[in-house]
Amino acid sequence: MQMLFLISHGLQTPLSAIRWGCHRLGKMAGTTLTPEQLHILDGVQTQAKVLSGMLNALLLVAKVEDQTYTAR
Repeated sequence: MQMLFLISHGLQTPLSAIRWGCHRLGKMAGTTLTPEQLHILDGVQTQAKVLSGMLNALLLVAKVEDQTYTAR
């Protein structure tokens, strides 16, 4: 289970950088980004959210298997 924690946490850092970069680019929307660039940015943001959900699910599975998960 330790491996799942390490993998998940190791992927969270670059994912956070991607999401932050998208956020910053999104602030430029309508000023310097073309419609095609906005479409690409939207796709990256969507996939970053999907990946974030997958990593959270992976962590939850690891916690359940490690018996450290507490139901809320």
